[in-house]
Amino acid sequence: MNNSITVSTLFKCNTRFYEDYEHIYNPSWRHNMIGCCIISILQNMYNYRVKYVLESSLTDGINNTIDIYANPMSMGPEIMDVANPVHTVLLWRFGFIFRRPYHFSVFLRYYSKPFSRPVWNCLYAMMILVTLLFYILSCLEKRFVRTKYECTFGLYLMLAIGGYCQHVFPVDAIFNSRRTAHFTFFLYCYIIYTFYTSNLLSHLVSDKANEVQLDDLTESDYEIIILESMKDVYYNNYTWYSGHSNLTDVIRPKLNRARFVNMATAVKDLRLKKSALLSDYISVYPALKRALSNDEICQLNEIDLLPEVRKYLFSSKNFRFREQLVIGTLRAKEAGVLHRLTSFDSNQHLNCNRLGLHVVEISQIYTPLMYLASAYVIASVIMLCERWYCKKYLVWPYIE
Repeated sequence: MNNSITVSTLFKCNTRFYEDYEHIYNPSWRHNMIGCCIISILQNMYNYRVKYVLESSLTDGINNTIDIYANPMSMGPEIMDVANPVHTVLLWRFGFIFRRPYHFSVFLRYYSKPFSRPVWNCLYAMMILVTLLFYILSCLEKRFVRTKYECTFGLYLMLAIGGYCQHVFPVDAIFNSRRTAHFTFFLYCYIIYTFYTSNLLSHLVSDKANEVQLDDLTESDYEIIILESMKDVYYNNYTWYSGHSNLTDVIRPKLNRARFVNMATAVKDLRLKKSALLSDYISVYPALKRALSNDEICQLNEIDLLPEVRKYLFSSKNFRFREQLVIGTLRAKEAGVLHRLTSFDSNQHLNCNRLGLHVVEISQIYTPLMYLASAYVIASVIMLCERWYCKKYLVWPYIE
């Protein structure tokens, strides 16, 4: 029985898969070697006589003379016309990786973030209006009832501010109109206070300030750079453009202006410039791990261009041993061989130690501290004026 098969490969298949550090971070080479290892296993299982045909690109080997394609590929119209998928051999993630420093400045004014500016202006206007209403009602009540309590605009301004902050001093009211005004205002303040605290809490616990989507990256001033090892993926449209035109149209204008860089330039640009690198993550992780500090690693962000691209082992439509190929690949998966061949990818992820990374600084509470200090300065000036008034006229202002 003739067990000869013809295998198309982009790179020379060899047994030094994990020892060949010159190419191991090239995604095309790495994926091709995984296919070579699987074919080598099938060769030992079924005693195939394998003839390797070295091709210069992915599309060169797509013809009727090839039995198996060593390079795993994604499904596309060009390959599906002449070949059938055998089995998924790996899941591939690639996209943009960029450094986005964490700025505490986004929290400097987070006390005002729960409400928009028009809402704050409405609250200020309501406070002045209610203070004026309380003052008028208090003066009318004092006029008709002849009470001895204080009736000043400043006192009721403090009452309105205390209502917003849910710290209200006792108020003696006789007229039902005044009681109704106080009750409705304090109920209104409770609703405002509840909305403010809930919105503030949601703002603090959410990480919207650090979330970056593909649209945000397109509209930003980040320069797109592409790792040289991604050239084959970039120029073979059926690999990741096909069927995802809506996704790639968003970023395509910037991709057309992108430049290809080597690994050293890519790492340098990520550290010193506002650059977004298009690459598969596994290829750049080792270089970034060596070049970046822990703080810089924690500032890295990833945006998957296509999450978990499935790569299939393909055989020609007329391949007579296709059933053996499918069964052998499934047996290799059940035995854990496929996981062994691709497990090195999962061990290369960057580790970021965020414990104690962001320390609370005085700048984060600068705004309320500034207001508090200003209020105490004003209070101290008022106190000195009151003491001067008392020494000059021998009476305390407001109460005597």
